[in-house]
Amino acid sequence: MNKWIWLFANLFIKARSLKPSVSSAMKEPDPEEMKTGINGIKLIDHFEGCYLDSYLCPAKVPTIGIGTTRYESGAEVKLGEHITIERAYELLEFDLTRFEFYIKKNIHFPLLQHQFDALISLVYNIGIGNFLKSSVLRLVLRDPFDKHIPKKFMMWKFGGDGSKNGIDDDDDGIIDEVGEKQRLAGLIRRRKAEAHLYVTGELKFFEDE
Repeated sequence: MNKWIWLFANLFIKARSLKPSVSSAMKEPDPEEMKTGINGIKLIDHFEGCYLDSYLCPAKVPTIGIGTTRYESGAEVKLGEHITIERAYELLEFDLTRFEFYIKKNIHFPLLQHQFDALISLVYNIGIGNFLKSSVLRLVLRDPFDKHIPKKFMMWKFGGDGSKNGIDDDDDGIIDEVGEKQRLAGLIRRRKAEAHLYVTGELKFFEDE
């Protein structure tokens, strides 16, 4: 990572860590007060990277900064755009606040900080629409300690076109079927890290299988 980007990443994490992520320990935790914690930010920063010139992500969506696809105005990122490091972290703050809002809007009971962080990273990557219809959310709403939740994280490991790569990405016995999504090593690593954080509270990065 560029040393200036690393500097801004650490400053951003420190600034956010000064903001309370849960209510006072003397009170019952308030889900409305939760914010993404240090491990959640580090996880997102690790997998998204920081790109000051827009690019196409594996899903062929124009992206800039730390995984940003839309600006505050709602306008979509376009190829050929450039931003500063400062702007990248402004957009990260905007995106985190936006996804925190949707998590808190749909989960009305307190989560542990590391559970909240893992879910934020997942939503940051797959989008709120996919999250709302996911089995991850369904199980969390039923029981946030359900032992099957980590496996549901791992379902979200596909991205991009897998219909011409000569691989049976979805393990259904059919190679290069129309509409098949590609199983991506980067997404597998990310889902493992998110699931591990959700269950254990430990931030850990995994190697390729």
